[in-house]
Amino acid sequence: MKRSALTRQTPLRAKRATPRTRKTSPCRVRGCRAASASVRVGADERYCRKHATAVADRACGAFVRARDPRCVACGSEDGVQWAHVHTRGMRYVRWDALNSVGLCARCHFAYTRSPARWVKFVERTWPGRWVRILHRELWAERQGGAVDVAEVIRAYREGRSWEMPDSLPGVFLEEV
Repeated sequence: MKRSALTRQTPLRAKRATPRTRKTSPCRVRGCRAASASVRVGADERYCRKHATAVADRACGAFVRARDPRCVACGSEDGVQWAHVHTRGMRYVRWDALNSVGLCARCHFAYTRSPARWVKFVERTWPGRWVRILHRELWAERQGGAVDVAEVIRAYREGRSWEMPDSLPGVFLEEV
């Protein structure tokens, strides 16, 4: 290529001598592109929010299957699954041990398709549990903030249950 007066010998921008370093440690999951790992479980174990939720789900599910080796509805030992008394969409009681039960696939599917039968079963089997979990969710919602997912993971890995507190001593919810 002929050099003319318009071509430059050096690029317009100089290349960085050293590559940029991350200010926070990355998520532990290989291939995760999260900018920062906001959940710190241990000294060298950090996760982004998405992967921390998945790790907490696995830990809680394993705890429930160990606690309830048989289906609480029919007594079957075949493929016990982690199920929720109230939907896992209730973010404050998602990993609450009181909100978790072990159901076989058949009962889990049947009760998911018939919520009225599920409420009746829960109230007959564990009187007061349905309302108690609702109170925990409402109390936590009023308090604001978020669940400490790292504490949930640590608790279930240590083999102890994690429960959302009902309320502070002396604080009662008004009737809804």
